[in-house]
Amino acid sequence: MMRTDFWKSKSLEEMSPAEWDALCDRCGLCCLVKHEDADSGDIHFLSRSCPFLDTTGGLCLIYADRHRLNPYCVELSADLLPHLNCLPDSCAYRQVEAGNDLPPWHHLVCADADAVPRAGNAAQIKSVSHLDVDLPGNSPAVVLHISKSQPRK
Repeated sequence: MMRTDFWKSKSLEEMSPAEWDALCDRCGLCCLVKHEDADSGDIHFLSRSCPFLDTTGGLCLIYADRHRLNPYCVELSADLLPHLNCLPDSCAYRQVEAGNDLPPWHHLVCADADAVPRAGNAAQIKSVSHLDVDLPGNSPAVVLHISKSQPRK
């Protein structure tokens, strides 16, 4: 049985696999295609998502097998997190890593899975699957203005 506020008393390294998965805010922002500016190192989130993101519901369609079926899906871990620069500041893993509490819209805080998109913090309302784009004459992806950490050294 999981303690309801486990993220307050455990580090990311101490979390069980079930706690780790529960901590995810399920925003889908990590599933957006990103572009790194070669000059500044800034990461820009684009309006196109991984083909396996359900842009209506905001969840991964192949979640259980995502790392096996999608070689581009990063297997997030407590060890890897400090080295990633492609997660938004709002990411629950980032918040806990920084010693912050989860925001009021996080499903573990408010017990409402729909609070994330209502807060405007979900890929489902900002993106389209790249499978939904007419590739021969498509317009360029829109750069989304999503707060994110500066590139990590």
